[in-house]
Amino acid sequence: MLPFIMFTATTENTIFCTNYKVENPIKERKGIISIGKSMENTNMSFLDEKADEGELLLSGKFLTQSYWKNEEKTHEAFIQKDGKTFYKTGDWCLKDNDGDYFYINRIDFQAKINGFRVELAEIEYFANQKLENAISIAVIHKDQHNNDNLILFINDINSDEEEINLHLKNNLQEYCIPSKIIKLETFPTNTSGKIDRNELKKSLS
Repeated sequence: MLPFIMFTATTENTIFCTNYKVENPIKERKGIISIGKSMENTNMSFLDEKADEGELLLSGKFLTQSYWKNEEKTHEAFIQKDGKTFYKTGDWCLKDNDGDYFYINRIDFQAKINGFRVELAEIEYFANQKLENAISIAVIHKDQHNNDNLILFINDINSDEEEINLHLKNNLQEYCIPSKIIKLETFPTNTSGKIDRNELKKSLS
């Protein structure tokens, strides 16, 4: 039997909550394998049950009901739906005709350029295809005229900027092409050890 992939939520729901049986062909989108369906005692959905795209909501037996002594954050992150408490994950997902879910991006990583919705993770996905032992980070930066500009950071000073740009143009719409590529030796990290996108944005000021 082929293995299962299980997706673990954040500390609000620290359990295995979804499963996907790996079969051929593998269900994937932009290189990210499907997170599958809800496991027993858990439930995934969108705010609109009929929608096939939206913010992922989680509910289930092991979901916490609130944040400790933080009513404001609890009110922002938890909602009541169909008599159950659901956690708003902040993850934008799709659902196919089989009921399998696909993680697309963090909601706060989505942006608009000239009225077009841009998925920063999609830009990073194609840029990373042309990188070896390095990754890219796409951010939206407002210039002095309050215009949104798409900037791509790469933690490899030896990467080929022209090759990356050409690859992006061959795979993405024109509005998804970065106005600038900035090459760094390393990315700044936060206290959790994750790449600090806010510090990258500050470096553009």
